[in-house]
Amino acid sequence: MDNNQHIKQLIERYQSQELARHHLEKVYERLEAANLQLEQLEVLLEKEYKSIKPLEQRSLQGLFHTILGNKESQLEIRKQEYLHMALKYNEHKKMVELLDFERRVLEEKLLDAAAVKQELEASIQQRSQSIIQRYPELANELNNVDREIDHKVGLRRELNEAIIVGLQAVRLLEEMADLLQQVHNWGASTHSAYRKEDSYELEQTNVIIDKAHNLLYKAQQILLKFDDELKDIYAYQRIHSFHRYDNLEHFSDIYYSRLISDWIVQKRIRGALANVRGTRDGVRQIIESLRNEMKQAEQSINYFEQRKKAAIMEYVKNK
Repeated sequence: MDNNQHIKQLIERYQSQELARHHLEKVYERLEAANLQLEQLEVLLEKEYKSIKPLEQRSLQGLFHTILGNKESQLEIRKQEYLHMALKYNEHKKMVELLDFERRVLEEKLLDAAAVKQELEASIQQRSQSIIQRYPELANELNNVDREIDHKVGLRRELNEAIIVGLQAVRLLEEMADLLQQVHNWGASTHSAYRKEDSYELEQTNVIIDKAHNLLYKAQQILLKFDDELKDIYAYQRIHSFHRYDNLEHFSDIYYSRLISDWIVQKRIRGALANVRGTRDGVRQIIESLRNEMKQAEQSINYFEQRKKAAIMEYVKNK
């Protein structure tokens, strides 16, 4: 294999591992914070559960003097609070599992990082010595050109990896948008609160929202990873709409509680749908920008390679 081509492959592999190393540092931080929060949620969840038991065991007469006035209303509120906490705990647990899986993947990718770096440095040194021996008068110029090519090859790898992650985010966001589109008009035929005759439609809506909600966990992780990739390329570019997923995080308890009117549910679904689509379109725009940068990187590589080739040909011609 041509030594220059081998160096390019090593640079791309090394750059990919460097990106993985940077992302792994972020994953460690997020995982530590997520585990701490999960422990706190577990304590709160147990506290909410214990608060329900006494209410179930107390006599109705003993509750007449409470602020809420009766056992049933206080118990119902406590159950809703416990449900909300349980949903929040389960969601956070899922996020921890995804982070831990990503941690293992990244650690495996970095197992031979030291060997790759050593081989790359040795190959670059060998290339430089070869140039000095064959073209002593051109050594400085050719080595400078090679460094420019190496830099652009590394940049190309960064751009390519960011594009791949961005496309993964777009795919997940499109799946979420398709699911939310199916239910964005749910309850439009009525402006009343939950009714028994709507139970089948509510059940089907729940299934679809749960699917969108499950995709949300993956989308959040992919968007964070995409943001990490962008920080290595464009310090000024971020995914500002990431935090706008808050509406989705509360869909499950809205449906379980059955205490919210249909038009408010519609408003939340439509708002979430608009946010998902807006984020998807924003990611697409960034991907297009990355692709333009890829073209420029390719043009720069071709330019420097032609410049190197022309310098060598001129040198040989005049020998």
